[in-house]
Amino acid sequence: MTLELYLGGDTAPPKRAGGRVVRTDRRAPEVSDVWSWEVGVVFDAPIEGYEREIEEISRRQEALGIAKLRSSRPPPPSPQGEQ
Repeated sequence: MTLELYLGGDTAPPKRAGGRVVRTDRRAPEVSDVWSWEVGVVFDAPIEGYEREIEEISRRQEALGIAKLRSSRPPPPSPQGEQ
């Protein structure tokens, strides 16, 4: 999948990033007025050059009480055909 991440301010073009969905969780009704699902994504490559913006977004979410605990990196995908 390809995501467009708006990280550089209102006038900056979005940063395109490829990745894959590794988790989906239904959000509680009291916090799902805009987004009813939470989705965990593993990016194909690190998102570089936006560390400051990502930290600021994280701090704002924490201050609002909407940040989730940081998750750990998921295991790599298994080879094709294995389960």
